[in-house]
Amino acid sequence: MATLPYVEAAINLGTRDGDIRSAFSLSRDNANCEYLQPADAERAISGGRELVSASLVTPYPPGSPLLVWAQLISPAILQYLGALDVREIHGFDRERGLWVFTEETLSGILDERKSTAEHGGTS
Repeated sequence: MATLPYVEAAINLGTRDGDIRSAFSLSRDNANCEYLQPADAERAISGGRELVSASLVTPYPPGSPLLVWAQLISPAILQYLGALDVREIHGFDRERGLWVFTEETLSGILDERKSTAEHGGTS
């Protein structure tokens, strides 16, 4: 499976943490993102797609973030989201779903970083 572009720092550290700053900036352009309902997100993950959050998702209460920009969305997170019994979930639109980066955006950034590395970059 290809390494996600938002884990540039993680590649060097051997972790799956994301680059929040880059992801936050990219998420401001609607062309980079799409909405997925949790059921569609679950099917996408089951099919091998790695979903990357393009928003901060915070159930209230308790007010602790469930997802942050650049975080990989797992089946466990989707299950927890579905089990929540709260009135507000900031960053999650019940009608449209989760705000995630498109596959094209992720692929394009990965290709860009590979190209930079091939030309003497550090990526």
